[in-house]
Amino acid sequence: MIGIITAVTAERDAVLEKMQDVKVHRIYELEFNEGVLNNTRCVMAMAGVGKVNAARCTQLLIDHFQPSCLINVGSAGALHPGLKIGDVVISTSCVQYDLDLTAFGIKKGAFDEDDDGIFKADPQLAALCEQAMAEVVHGEYKVLMGPIATGDQFNNSAKVKMDLYNEFGAYCNEMEGAAVAQVCALCKVPFVVIRSISDNSDDDTLEMYNNFKTLAAKRCVHFLEILFGVLEEQ
Repeated sequence: MIGIITAVTAERDAVLEKMQDVKVHRIYELEFNEGVLNNTRCVMAMAGVGKVNAARCTQLLIDHFQPSCLINVGSAGALHPGLKIGDVVISTSCVQYDLDLTAFGIKKGAFDEDDDGIFKADPQLAALCEQAMAEVVHGEYKVLMGPIATGDQFNNSAKVKMDLYNEFGAYCNEMEGAAVAQVCALCKVPFVVIRSISDNSDDDTLEMYNNFKTLAAKRCVHFLEILFGVLEEQ
């Protein structure tokens, strides 16, 4: 069974429209939808905004459904200067950019001196996602594989975005991915984070995001259908 965690209602509802034989499980008021998508057993939940919600949802999904892998899909703001609205980033790794213990001589994003705070996505799963996403965008948009930075804030500042790119080398920033990644890493569940770029690296991000949500939702379910077909062939 494959686990899916969505970021917003539009993406959750788009996936639900395509799922069959859906059974709803409510665990601590979170809704987990178990069913079939493109002949593949899966379970999907909408975590809510932010790292705590994402971590909570991920742990519950792992504990109750034992997924073989977990995919987190959603939108993000571009940090990489070559990314435009509609492009896609597939995680090679995730980091919490707002974790700051530098007062103790620890690298920003890290938990202690012996840890770099980097959670690496499953390379085979990420490669399959890249293959599937290429069929979704049909060359109209770029699909890049790279680091993703996560923090509990919606960045609406070009300067902050530039600083994140320079400090972490992250291709995009969002609010849930690294929390999903950390729980998966601790539980030894393969994961990947997929982000459609909803806004670029300037200061006018909120309007861009609102305009892009519908396209992101449609792309999400199309991607999952193709990916599940690819996984069935493995």
